[in-house]
Amino acid sequence: MSNTISPHVPDQEPFKNYLDRLKAQLSVLKVKDDQRQKYLIAYIGPEAYSQLKDACLPSHPTESTFEDLVTYLDAIYSPRRLVVSDRFKFNQCCQSSGESVQEFITTLKKLASHCDFDTFLDDTLRDRLIVGLADEACQRKLLGESSLTFQKACEKALDSELVRNQSNQIKK
Repeated sequence: MSNTISPHVPDQEPFKNYLDRLKAQLSVLKVKDDQRQKYLIAYIGPEAYSQLKDACLPSHPTESTFEDLVTYLDAIYSPRRLVVSDRFKFNQCCQSSGESVQEFITTLKKLASHCDFDTFLDDTLRDRLIVGLADEACQRKLLGESSLTFQKACEKALDSELVRNQSNQIKK
């Protein structure tokens, strides 16, 4: 693993992903808490640093804590979202033609990450998976299951897709 941290490129990576990578690298390098701010400033990249510097005005980034700098950057790169709008998109999501069940599951998880479902996340994901599946036979089978978790629904939908694909190949 390299000892340098790649810069944040705003239009190529969400800031939260960059922050996860940065924190992991700082941990690997065993950087002390009081030094994390310096690493962030040194490695954030020119475009992000320029925006960070402006956000810190009238003070300078070196006068802020790591946590404060992250808060500034988060405000810049992670704009406030409208939960109702995000839930609308989530609830409209259906499996597209040619989209695998695994791709559909990943899409649902990504959309749900912005919806603040909290304790209802598992049930909501399960329900949207069943409603949004393109395979009606699989839908009917899942609707008949009691005590079905999202994880179990995923496994059954993936198994159903595998059986269907292998069956189609055998018929060829």
